[in-house]
Amino acid sequence: MKAIVLNKHGGVDELKYEEVDMPKSDNKALVKIHACSVNHLDLWVRMGVRGKSIKFPHIAGSDIAGELVNDIDGFKRGERVLIYPGLSCMKCRYCLEGNETLCKEFVIIGGLNDTQGGYAEYVSVPKYNLVRIPEWLTYEEAASINISYLTAWNMLEKIDAKGKTLLIYAAGSGVGSASIQFAKAMNARVITTIGNSSKRIYAEKLKPDLIIDRSIDDILGKIKEFGYVDAVIDHVGKSTWSISMEALRNGGALATCGATSGEDTNMNIRMLYNKQLTIYGIYLGSKKQLLAMLRFMEEHSIRPIIDKVMPLDEVKEAHKRMEESSHFGKIVLINKS
Repeated sequence: MKAIVLNKHGGVDELKYEEVDMPKSDNKALVKIHACSVNHLDLWVRMGVRGKSIKFPHIAGSDIAGELVNDIDGFKRGERVLIYPGLSCMKCRYCLEGNETLCKEFVIIGGLNDTQGGYAEYVSVPKYNLVRIPEWLTYEEAASINISYLTAWNMLEKIDAKGKTLLIYAAGSGVGSASIQFAKAMNARVITTIGNSSKRIYAEKLKPDLIIDRSIDDILGKIKEFGYVDAVIDHVGKSTWSISMEALRNGGALATCGATSGEDTNMNIRMLYNKQLTIYGIYLGSKKQLLAMLRFMEEHSIRPIIDKVMPLDEVKEAHKRMEESSHFGKIVLINKS
C-alpha cells in the first residue's frame, strides 16, 4: 500500500510518499482509509518533541475514517467507520470506568509513540476503537472530529460551559472552531481571537459575541471592555497563558490542551489562589465522550468546519498550510483510490 512515511524528524521534506507493507489484522479490524485530517500533533510528530522518542519508520495521522475490510465482533465488512484514536490497557480501573485517557498506557494512534497512523491507505486497530459513522457525516467530516472536536468537547464539559462567558483562542484552528460551535449550542457567550483580518469573515459565521484581531488589538484590553470571563479554552500555551489568567473573573476556570506557542511559562501563583481559579489539563477525551459528542452534534446540527480537502500525496502542502496558520477549520487528506 501507499503511505506517508517519516524516517527521521525534520521539515516537511521528511514526509515521503512510499510503498509499504500492508498492516496485519491479527484479530484486529482492518480499515481502508478514505480520509485522515491533519492536526498540530502531526507537526510535532514530524518535528520531534523534547523527551519523546518514536521508532522509525513512522506513519503519522490520528483522525481516521474509512471502510471496514473484515467482519469483526458485530461489525460487518463494508461498514463506514471512524476510529477512536486512543489506545490503552483496557483492564485498569480507569479503562473499566470509561476514563481510558488516564490509563498509564494510553497513547494516541499515529502520535508520539510507536503506533502507525492514518497517513496511509489502510490501518489496523482493535475492535474497541471502531465507531460507526452516522449517516449525516461524510468521510471527510468523520475524519475531522476525533482530535480537535473531542478535545474541545472534553474541555467544555470540564468547565461546565452552559450559559457562561468564555474566551476561546484562535477561531480558525480545529480546537477553536469546534469549541465555538459547541459553546454557542450550549448558550454560552463567546469571545474569540483571529490572527488577521482575512479570517474575520469566517469567524463571523460561527457567531461569536466578540472577535478580537490579535494583529491589531490588545486582547486583554478588549476582554476587560467586554467584561471578565468565566472560563478560558487555551490551546496556545506560553504566549497566551498570562492573558488567560488575568482575563478570568474570581472563581473562573482555565482548560488547556496544547502548547503551540511553547510549553514553558511563568505563573502568578498569588493570582491563582487569590482569584480561586481552577486549571484543567485536558488530553483528548474518552470513547464514551466521543459517542455523547456525536449525539450532541446531531441534535444541534453541528458539522465540522473543513478548510480544505487535499490528496494524501499533497501532505507537505497540508503541513505548510497549518504551520503558516493559513487554514480556517480542518485540513483533510483523502485517498484517491
